[in-house]
Amino acid sequence: MNVSIAPYSVGYFRSAEYATEGDFTFSDIPYSAAVEFGSKKGRSGFGHPAFIARNNIMGGYFLCQMGWSANWRACIACDSGKKETDSEMSRLIFSMAPVSPSPAYVLMPGECVSSPEVHFGLCHGNFDRLIQNLHSYQRKNILLTPPSGKQPVILNHWGYIEHEVSEEALKKEIDLGAEIGAEMFIVDVGWFGKKGQYWYDSTGDWTAGDRLPNDLFPVFAHARSKGMQVGLWVEIESAGRLSKVYQEHPDWFLHRYGKPVDRMLDLTNPAAKEFVRSELLRLIERYSLDLLRLDYNTNVFEGGFHQVGDREENTLWRHVESLYEIFEEIKCKYPDLHLETCSSGGGRTDIGIVSRFTTSWISDWFVMPRTLRILNGISLVLPPEYLNRTFGVTMNGCYVGNLDTQLHVAILAHPAISGVAPTLDDINPAAFAAIKKYIRIYKELIRPMHGRMRVFHHNPVLPGGDGDGWCALEYVSEDGNSAVAGVFRQALAEEDCHTFKFRGLDQGKTYSVEIQPADQHFTRSGFDLCMTGLMVRLDAANTSQLVMARSI
Repeated sequence: MNVSIAPYSVGYFRSAEYATEGDFTFSDIPYSAAVEFGSKKGRSGFGHPAFIARNNIMGGYFLCQMGWSANWRACIACDSGKKETDSEMSRLIFSMAPVSPSPAYVLMPGECVSSPEVHFGLCHGNFDRLIQNLHSYQRKNILLTPPSGKQPVILNHWGYIEHEVSEEALKKEIDLGAEIGAEMFIVDVGWFGKKGQYWYDSTGDWTAGDRLPNDLFPVFAHARSKGMQVGLWVEIESAGRLSKVYQEHPDWFLHRYGKPVDRMLDLTNPAAKEFVRSELLRLIERYSLDLLRLDYNTNVFEGGFHQVGDREENTLWRHVESLYEIFEEIKCKYPDLHLETCSSGGGRTDIGIVSRFTTSWISDWFVMPRTLRILNGISLVLPPEYLNRTFGVTMNGCYVGNLDTQLHVAILAHPAISGVAPTLDDINPAAFAAIKKYIRIYKELIRPMHGRMRVFHHNPVLPGGDGDGWCALEYVSEDGNSAVAGVFRQALAEEDCHTFKFRGLDQGKTYSVEIQPADQHFTRSGFDLCMTGLMVRLDAANTSQLVMARSI
């Protein structure tokens, strides 16, 4: 064995900080040391509890993924056995587990506890096959199929309106969304509380505030009259300092070392848990919601403590159990309800919570080129049709990269539109045409592939602070008859030209090829598209081409 080659490498998300989701990398696992990573802020983190081990000597991959929505830790080590030069003695040793102060769980008489689910498997094919096998397994065994089998094009009100909502402004937003082809209108933050109050301080009182004197009923009726479904945002696990809940129920809050944790309700408290459960059910029924959007913007770090028997038990484990239990009930009661999870963006993308929702907000960062790395990275561990990416002014997403490129990222995920113009009368005609064009492409070409498409990551590791060089992300239908690929030039690319070769097309078929925004159309054989490829020339950073192929 060549001792300069580490027997194993591990692929993982190297950052657990806000807005750095998807930063996937491979690191060698050295002898006599270990690679460790995880989360410590009270949620599964802006990374993801998973790793991919690669055998650098014999080939093959081992993938491990844990469903857990609180703190966790993974440790991967190489045991060299008797001799570092003996490849047959090299073994991979790993652990992945929840982390909290002890005791994490005090079992009382008659109680039982289930450990978090861990899914793992071996693959002796290539890296693309590994990821495709994972996606197929998740779709079949873990993830919820969205109602009607379709991920709707979402219109989120936040863009230009933010939290100072009004009935008139929301109706104008709906009018705009209907024209561009949106199918689901979500009222985000700001529908509760009073004028002038910061939304963060008003969570917990889940009734329409004085910004909406007629409640949400006329807004939702207007959306439905335009053929759109409706959804509503809540951060149900929190209660701000201006809420009645905060004033009247101090015992419902998480306590740590004798002091309350700001905003955070303690779901190990039966009364607080029942409040959360009953409020969610009430809101779904009151507004006949088509979608419920759950956010979670609090770092509780090591959690809190409560008395169980004669011990001070940590709250993280039972809080997660309670949250899962509530959404299991919601899923059973309302099988046609879309459920969207969010946590300051991608603070909880683990399969524990994602498996109980139909779509996931994977980051609050929408600025190129990092927004691409977020999608590219998280789609390694979750199918892209479950991952939200947003186009519009929300979170300043529209100010870097051209309009087409921003839309390419959005439709390669589950697209949400948020802030394309203050009103329909203000929209730029060219932007209006481009948005409609790409939403049509999503509906007619990409969405029909959902649930079965094979994903090819041409660049699973994107270096640099935000993502440098070229990146290509390719989706191919199960039968090989259609495909779409985004080819992106990010920052600091050395060359203006890049040869893109499809990996998943049927080389025995002939394809009609369309390239946008160049609006090019031609016919090529699958063999040629895979073996010779296409020359993509982009002379500026943060630009892209969308390459679509349909078999003739």
